Amino acid sequence: MAKRNNSRVFGRQQRGNYIREILIIILLIAAIVIVGFFLYFNLFGPSSRVKFVDSPTAEVGTEVYASSFITDYADGVVNNDVLVDTSRVGPSRTELVVEIKGIENNYAFDVEIVDTTPPVIGASDQVNILLATHFDPVSEAQVTDNSGEELAINVEGTVDTMHAGAYPITLSATDSSGNTAKRDVTINVLDMEAVDNVTFITEKGYVGEKKDGVTTIDGVLMVNKTFSLPDYYGDDMWDLAEETYVAFWQILAAAEEEGYDLYIFRGFRSYYEQLSVYESYVWNDGYDAAEDHAARAGYSEHQSGLAIDLNEADASFGDTDVGKWVNDNCWRYGFIIRFPLGKEEITGYRYEPWHLRYVGRKLAEQLYNGGNWLSMEEYYGVPSFYSHSNKSDYVFE
Repeated sequence: MAKRNNSRVFGRQQRGNYIREILIIILLIAAIVIVGFFLYFNLFGPSSRVKFVDSPTAEVGTEVYASSFITDYADGVVNNDVLVDTSRVGPSRTELVVEIKGIENNYAFDVEIVDTTPPVIGASDQVNILLATHFDPVSEAQVTDNSGEELAINVEGTVDTMHAGAYPITLSATDSSGNTAKRDVTINVLDMEAVDNVTFITEKGYVGEKKDGVTTIDGVLMVNKTFSLPDYYGDDMWDLAEETYVAFWQILAAAEEEGYDLYIFRGFRSYYEQLSVYESYVWNDGYDAAEDHAARAGYSEHQSGLAIDLNEADASFGDTDVGKWVNDNCWRYGFIIRFPLGKEEITGYRYEPWHLRYVGRKLAEQLYNGGNWLSMEEYYGVPSFYSHSNKSDYVFE
């Protein structure tokens, strides 16, 4: 009885092993068939005839479509062509679909993103700046790179802004892939008395122009110890410029409403009239006093027709009620205190609360600066000094 039972158990085990073997064989055959179909369609089917370039590469930061790396479409068409991600250097996984005879075939491949392009440095070949001003060559240059990196600009060479002349420098920039760009630039330090018909950059980045002896900065006439006017300037004026007159009548009316009396005691003055004033200071008070108290001929704003002197030429005018009102309100009518208190080293002139210059309402408000007056020199970033001495023009016993 025991033997019969053992035989039955053994038989069942044999049948189970047989069935498992059969299943394994079936699975192997199925796998072989699947692999066979896969190999057939990929090696001999239509999709296998789609060919790609060997070792596909693209430049970083460029616009490249995945289809551009196909050399043979095998009579297929690309569905939903995609842009390759070229934002970073290195391999970029790319996928696209090619439809061949109604069957969509997926392809995935790597595009190697490389950076072989040097940065681009944008700068003028010639940059004109003013004598005795601070200048950073990098401020007038820009660098871009196809990688999108923020790159530093290096400067080779020196510029002596205290001496007029031409100074060659080299700007360079290198990206993280080791590509380097260089650009040669000449910085011209200008003595404004020695040049004409030129443009220049101020310390604050404003564009200035000297044309036919007259200098403007950002479109505004500039007159000080650095920027002069030709002797004939103003010959067509018998008095103030029209815009100065109009603005004066406006501020006069406003002052009268507040109970203040304003009047002009000095307006337009020609080149030769200024020469007479300057020389009078020289002979009566000495050369140094003349340099401090009066402008040389051609360097006075009165010749422009845009400057007026009010009431009295004395610093105490700024302490009077009317002087305080002028200080706080003249900007509303386009006037500025041309030589503010505490700015003597910047303007080259002593404090003159009575001396107004017309510049227009917009600029005047900027210079008023909420009550803390800025000089035109500060605002534009320009100097005010005579680049040469004229002492030899006068003989002193």
